[in-house]
Amino acid sequence: MRQIPLSSARIRPGRAYEWQVVLTGPPTASGPASYSQARHLAATRTALAMTTVHAPNTLFIAGTFEIPGAVDLTALEASFHHVVQRHDVLRTRYHGTTGDVHHADLTRTDHGQLKSTDDVRTYLHERFRRVCGFRGPTAIFGVVVRNDGASVYLALDHLIGDVVSMALAAHDITSAYEQIRAGSRPELPPTGSWLAYTETERADNQSLHADRPELAPWRDFASGTGSLLPWFPLESGRRPGNGQSALRPRPRPDPGQLPAGLGAAGTGAGSGHRIPPGELPFVPGLPPAAGRRDRVPVDLRDPGALPLVLP
Repeated sequence: MRQIPLSSARIRPGRAYEWQVVLTGPPTASGPASYSQARHLAATRTALAMTTVHAPNTLFIAGTFEIPGAVDLTALEASFHHVVQRHDVLRTRYHGTTGDVHHADLTRTDHGQLKSTDDVRTYLHERFRRVCGFRGPTAIFGVVVRNDGASVYLALDHLIGDVVSMALAAHDITSAYEQIRAGSRPELPPTGSWLAYTETERADNQSLHADRPELAPWRDFASGTGSLLPWFPLESGRRPGNGQSALRPRPRPDPGQLPAGLGAAGTGAGSGHRIPPGELPFVPGLPPAAGRRDRVPVDLRDPGALPLVLP
């Protein structure tokens, strides 16, 4: 997987289709936003208040990956729908510091033929900047179709995902697409809910105290430097590549047993290289994973049964 600015993306032209998530009916569940989400919503409200009502948003994460050969649009749409049902954060409307989960449908729009690479880049730039966590849509899915393959694109507001989410979403979409094309029902490992995440986050924060064992490295650091923050240049006392250990470390799978979809869309590793590596136009708005207390050295080959990652 590569992280590149959108201006450097080189996607061949074709016919563009896009799907947007449409929330329906009353909420099926509700919960407080995570601490980082609450900060994101506050920042977005401030930004919108300082600009016109139709001002574009820049706090998004977007990515692309390739599907070789003739594309089955019906199967692709079904795979998008499966992912939306799988991850409740994609079916959530946020207001204030609360999120409501809804049922959801997808609407498809034919945006016509894009004639050049520059046309595709301009089109994606315009589409990505319409994503907005405060007024919606929080996510879009799309594809640029050619006779010999297609470039799938997706964009998430930073409110509901980060760069790790791109790899997880690519894995889920490609896995579901292949299963649906083969005539079977998509089967993916159970995943978590953002509602459970925020509940755990608040419970963990309420249990924090100065003597908590997991904070020992930071106590040692502060006592060694006389400061809670490092001096410049950074002198953390840790060897390069030896990052802070996780509060809730996750087990790592054998790389030889990785799902093929994410192996290909992520790092090129895995048990089967069925989907070629795609480019990842990466436009950072807020720092990825800001505020997450389960931050670990992230291995994009490890989807496990993770939900889309909350920022």
